[in-house]
Amino acid sequence: MDNGMDCRNTNDFKIWKLKCVELRSKFFNTKQGYGVHAPTEDVVKEHKNVFYEDFNNEISKVPRHIIKIVGDLNAKIGKESLFRQTVDWFSLQETSNENGVRVMDFATNNMVINTCFDHKRIHKEMWISDDGKIKDQTDRVINDKRHTSDVIDIRHCRGADCDTDHFLLVMKYRQRISRICKMKGKSRKKIQCKKAE
Repeated sequence: MDNGMDCRNTNDFKIWKLKCVELRSKFFNTKQGYGVHAPTEDVVKEHKNVFYEDFNNEISKVPRHIIKIVGDLNAKIGKESLFRQTVDWFSLQETSNENGVRVMDFATNNMVINTCFDHKRIHKEMWISDDGKIKDQTDRVINDKRHTSDVIDIRHCRGADCDTDHFLLVMKYRQRISRICKMKGKSRKKIQCKKAE
């Protein structure tokens, strides 16, 4: 397993390819995940466009079944009916901002897993401002829709001291194994016997 971390900057915003995230199992391997720190809302549009183009190019190189995106996307994703295929009912925000719309455009074939679990508001708040007045849900976990049920729960632990203004995100995950019965051995050949005359 490669424990290295490939990190590159896109206009001072980082895209990390986490090579250390690899779940090996008997039936299949879930190899890669992406940690993202996206531009904030007040950054110039040209920089945002370059960031999301680079990020889309990076994701398009990866097979669909292993895409998992975790990070600070700086996006408010609301409960609009327009995004119902990608967002569930339990988002903290009511309306989306510009970054939220960009994330939804990116995640059309995926699911924002944070919005699938009904927790208290305090467990949905993952970022707090320096003065403690603004609390927001900006960190996201995006996964392929086919594997949405693999994630059992996501919540934020407020007691963990991570030396940051974000709270620790904890995800419970399980791999499901498809039940396919395989024939063991060779199938019998039919022999045609002629009747004795």
